[in-house]
Amino acid sequence: TTLGVLGCTALLVTGLGLYDAIYSVMSKQFDEIIRYQAVLKMDEGLSGKQYDSLLAKIRKNPLVAEHFELHTDSCKVAAEGVDAHPVKDVSLYVVEDPDRFAHDFFTLQTEEGKNGQNELKENKGVLITRKMADLLHVKKGDEIRLQIQESEEDIGEERENKKEEKETIRVRVAGIVENYFNHYVFMSRKEYRSLPGRKQESSEINAVLLKYRKGLSQVEQLKDSGKLATASEVSSYERIGIYRQQIENSLMGVNAAVMIIIVAAGALACVVLFNLTNMNISERTRELATLRVLGFHIGETSSYVTGEGIFMTVTGILGGLAAGRWMLIWLMKTVEADNVMFGRNASLRSYLIATALTFFVSLLVNRMVTKTIRKMDMVTSLKAVE
Repeated sequence: TTLGVLGCTALLVTGLGLYDAIYSVMSKQFDEIIRYQAVLKMDEGLSGKQYDSLLAKIRKNPLVAEHFELHTDSCKVAAEGVDAHPVKDVSLYVVEDPDRFAHDFFTLQTEEGKNGQNELKENKGVLITRKMADLLHVKKGDEIRLQIQESEEDIGEERENKKEEKETIRVRVAGIVENYFNHYVFMSRKEYRSLPGRKQESSEINAVLLKYRKGLSQVEQLKDSGKLATASEVSSYERIGIYRQQIENSLMGVNAAVMIIIVAAGALACVVLFNLTNMNISERTRELATLRVLGFHIGETSSYVTGEGIFMTVTGILGGLAAGRWMLIWLMKTVEADNVMFGRNASLRSYLIATALTFFVSLLVNRMVTKTIRKMDMVTSLKAVE
């Protein structure tokens, strides 16, 4: 009985925790960490006049509340002296003003709960995101290699290898910051320019982060993005809202999975508790019949059996809560993609719901047991041979 209830509770915690682990990080990522609504990337080789023209369009746009200029590159990251595969498709953000960037556009909170922008301002190295640190098995103070992926095309294999070797730079990890979707490396512009082989023009502004006015609907943002995206100086325009919607659509099956797990756990509890309790009654029919003959009421007689069941149910629930937490951690690590990190904890509400549902099933079975005892033929039971 205890093991059955333990499994039921563990499944409930896992199912409810699955929902918490996924949707809690969605809110954190797109409401607390990423605070901008769009990324505008410029065409390569813009003249100073074209650059000023684009910024003027952004500043004059009545729907844009704030913007932040930065340099961004796509890179591949590997760890020094660690047997781990390099992490590809990493976004490198080179920022001029770390304070404003972290305060208004991208929260840089380290594992220690500190502000990561302080490390950038002091040029102590780079900040990397948690998932990438786990994949590379690196920690604060370790050295990593960044391999900048330039946009040149049609490069022969031999030339490409030489180019990659030339473009590999080594940096120190100054901190690991919270992030749940995609990989990022953050670096100050001063630090970037001080690296070997980095020319001044290699850190020129090539992207702008945009924050729209508060209260602006998705439709209004979409209309405005069409205007900016078609500007001659713009190579690409990415809306965070669309990316979030794509992720939410891909996770639509989570709700169905949670419901299936809850129903399966409830069915497991019903079958286990009912069958084991009935077996207990069938083995003790003479005892129960004797109690009835001696004048014990139905409630007193049934409590003789259900009391043991309640004790085992409580024990199973306590074990199931711990087992469910372990199962949730294992499940989240198993289903994660390389560029995604889900939460690891279920909310207090999920633990309470799992406990309440298991108790409800236990009480339901107890009522069924009481009816079974009420219908018991005492004479036949007393005549039964042990």
